[in-house]
Amino acid sequence: MRNEKGQFVKGNIHTPESLEKMRLSHLGMKQSDETKRKKSIAFAGNKNPLWKNGVSGNGTGYIRILKPEHPYASKRGHVFQHRLVMEEFLGRFLTKEEVHHINGIRDDNRIENLMLFENHFKHMQYHIKQRIINYFLSMLIIDKFKEVNQWAT
Repeated sequence: MRNEKGQFVKGNIHTPESLEKMRLSHLGMKQSDETKRKKSIAFAGNKNPLWKNGVSGNGTGYIRILKPEHPYASKRGHVFQHRLVMEEFLGRFLTKEEVHHINGIRDDNRIENLMLFENHFKHMQYHIKQRIINYFLSMLIIDKFKEVNQWAT
């Protein structure tokens, strides 16, 4: 098929009227509850082409593992991998404790990169102390830089 310029065009070219008719015909299409149920069963879990053995991300860099039998699993049955690694290391479930990634890389769940805090408050105290230390270190570096540059001029 060719367009008005004589160039070959792949597929059908629809007029605006036919496009509008197709749009209207698809508007009212509804699936029955039975069809929806069958589709959800057909593509559930490992039958889904996007299945990754229960491993998924949450969009913020943390890795979630599907463990519906875990006592602290989310409503959808997921547990953060860093918590599972720490639980396995300690030999018990974590309750209010928080796990911190030392190097800041959220999907680096090696035990040597994880630090356990008693609760959220203690975790935040650690971060505040780190910010204060980093601030004073940066001030020292800036002072040393100024000293070096002063001798250079």
